[in-house]
Parts: sequence; C-alpha cells; structure tokens
Amino acid sequence: MKSISDREVIYHKPLKDVNEMTFDITKKPKKKPKNRQPIKGQEVSRRSTLSIRLGLKEFCTQFLENCYNPLMYAVKVNIIQLKKKELYVEMIVSVSGEPHGWCDG
Repeated sequence: MKSISDREVIYHKPLKDVNEMTFDITKKPKKKPKNRQPIKGQEVSRRSTLSIRLGLKEFCTQFLENCYNPLMYAVKVNIIQLKKKELYVEMIVSVSGEPHGWCDG
C-alpha cells in the first residue's frame, strides 16, 4: 500500500479491505466532564416549544403592562416637570437680571 506521499504505509494488523484501515484504535475518546453529564435515572421530558413561547409572551406582556410602562410614564412626568422648572427659572432670571437665592439657577 502506498500512502499519500511516496512512502509505504505500515499497518500492523491483517486487512481484508483497505477501507477498513483505521488508525484510531489506540485513541481514547474524550471524557465528558461529570458536571456536564445527563442525570442518570431520570427521564428527560421536553416541553413543547409552543407552550414555552406562549408562556414567554404572556410574561413579557405582563412585564410591560405592570413594570416597564408605569416606570417610563413616571420618568416622562419627571422630565416634563424638570423642564418646566428650568423654563420657569430662566424666565425669572431673564426678567430680574440675576438669580434669586431660592432658585437653583
């Protein structure tokens, strides 16, 4: 038998067919870490992706309605109040020419 190069292939086992030749007999398979192995003795039950998607959609809807939207509304109100206060302070300063002691301007 010839190898890919011009040298002879050395194989120490009897062969019936050239396609049966393998050099992986002495190789040990990679061990899977114990923390990555599946749990023994328990059946793996998989939930339908549809039920998972519906549950996730319901969670997102409730989160938006009960958490995110009220938070963003409060932020918007505070920003508007802050802008009104700044506008009021600028108006007082422009009318009097100098800021009063009770203003933050």
